[in-house]
Amino acid sequence: MKKKDNKDLLREVFHAFKNNLQIICSILYLQTSDVKSTETVEVLKITESRVKTIALAYDKLYASGNYDIINFGEYARDLSESVFFLYPDVSQKIVLDVDIDDTIEFDIKTAIPCGLIIAEVITNSLRHAFKNASSGNIFIRCAVKNKKYVLEAGNDGIDFPEKINMKKPETLGLQLISSLVSQLGGNVSMKRTGGTEYTIKF
Repeated sequence: MKKKDNKDLLREVFHAFKNNLQIICSILYLQTSDVKSTETVEVLKITESRVKTIALAYDKLYASGNYDIINFGEYARDLSESVFFLYPDVSQKIVLDVDIDDTIEFDIKTAIPCGLIIAEVITNSLRHAFKNASSGNIFIRCAVKNKKYVLEAGNDGIDFPEKINMKKPETLGLQLISSLVSQLGGNVSMKRTGGTEYTIKF
């Protein structure tokens, strides 16, 4: 029997992990049809989006055969479209603009936190920023400035409430963003007028 090299073993691990995450996504999707509570359905959809974001990162790694580096622009565009798919009633009237330099590549430890931040911002935008609006825009940008990565994500919808303190977030979504920024070793600032915009530097 031929002994498997490290690359073959890594490929199998990635494939198995990716498939297991996709199974979890399918279970969450099917579960939404069995519950009647709107709030519960929303929680399941958000959880599905988060798991899909992680699964997509491993899918990109597996497809590339690299198992180390992800083209972040391609990853961000795909995951953004995936989140949009979960909210068809709202997203059909929203323009999504993902502007990321295709030369930007991240390892899995950086790509997943950035991906989760993007998914969280898009989800919150679709859920809260465009109530009663006939149109709107959501944008994602990432570039290198002054030797740092700068990730900008936001919308031109309803202004973010002043009473919510980003430094002491109370909602799970903002707590998650704050935690992920810390994981990246970065910092985050927020613009609340003319919509909402997060700027993360790391």
